[in-house]
Amino acid sequence: MDSLDREVNQFKWRDLLGKKIQNSQKETSYGFSIPLTGINFNTVQGYNAKFNLYYHQDWEKKKKSLKIQSGTIYGFSDQKWYPNLEVNYLMNKVYYSRLLVSAGRSLVQFDHEQPIRLFFNDIYSLFFKENYSKWYENTHFSSHFKSILKPDLYFTATLAYLKRNPRRNTTDFSYFNKHKTYQSNIPTNAYYDFEAHTFKKYSLMLQYRPQSQYYQYPNQRFYSQKKNYPKISLEFTHALGSDISRYNFMKLDFTYDQNLSLGMVGETHLKIKSGRFLQRESHAFMDLNHFHGNEIIFGKATPYLNQFNLLPFYQFSSSNDYFLMHWEHHFKRWGVSNWPPIRWLKSEFIAGFHALTVKHQKPHYELNIGLNQLGFGKMKLLRVDYFWALGKLKQNQGLRIKD
Repeated sequence: MDSLDREVNQFKWRDLLGKKIQNSQKETSYGFSIPLTGINFNTVQGYNAKFNLYYHQDWEKKKKSLKIQSGTIYGFSDQKWYPNLEVNYLMNKVYYSRLLVSAGRSLVQFDHEQPIRLFFNDIYSLFFKENYSKWYENTHFSSHFKSILKPDLYFTATLAYLKRNPRRNTTDFSYFNKHKTYQSNIPTNAYYDFEAHTFKKYSLMLQYRPQSQYYQYPNQRFYSQKKNYPKISLEFTHALGSDISRYNFMKLDFTYDQNLSLGMVGETHLKIKSGRFLQRESHAFMDLNHFHGNEIIFGKATPYLNQFNLLPFYQFSSSNDYFLMHWEHHFKRWGVSNWPPIRWLKSEFIAGFHALTVKHQKPHYELNIGLNQLGFGKMKLLRVDYFWALGKLKQNQGLRIKD
């Protein structure tokens, strides 16, 4: 093992962008990375770059591990550092109890699911001068604990102190369309309300996975759930102690997630979610219910169970009660997927329906059909869909591509 460590630890020119040093006997490793994918652009920071340090300690016999990661991002336009530190401790592999503590300052999107990925935000900003992503500054100290209570019951708890500040655009740079002006860094929504504030927040979540089982090994369990059974989650979130009292809130969210394997007929994917704020104050905009819209040609997930592909990013964001459903069926060797053109392409035919209802707003519905697993040879990674929206939208139909 020492000779292997010496080989890995020896410096090479390619290590200028990242280097790992390991000690197999002590089960440790540490290093740094300067990822090329960590160079991005947005209208608040301008170009920004990331630098990471990390330390890993494993205890294989005890089935424990410790990961410490420190990273910083520097914005070249706002000339500001965004440091972060994260400590991740896996306590055991019986109940997979894990404690994660983090602190730092970040620039984050108002929708924490990041409806537009950083790479595509770079492309649309630098080449089309469209800044769809909207950002705020979040300074935080948080702890996150999760564990398996029993084979069919999972528990998660989060405690955080947050300081959140509005940010403005600091650059108008773009390679093309220089005559255009970027939109302001404020989401378009009638409920928008955001002032600088601090508060504490905690959340508790239980997830029920019926028909789950495990295989016991010394100091370790392997958990699995029988096919076709759902995952059901209930989450309670409470924000309190804000210096702007109307930003305090209590909220309940329910999620039902199920995949059904139907043999030759294919696979059906279903997600249902509903939520309610228990206090009717005017909440900070990032705490509203966001429904993960999409205004660009590139989609984010396969299957599309967490995104409305024709909904403007923040149009439906609200503190009112909501209900949403995403359904998709992936045909395999039966029905439409057996038609000659689709069989020749060796792809999957997909059909889907997506529905969103928010109290005091008109419902939003989407239909989609598409082809999955497009490509050549083993590189069949592309998915293409066409969507129709039922309702009055600026764009009520469109093509979406997922790589």
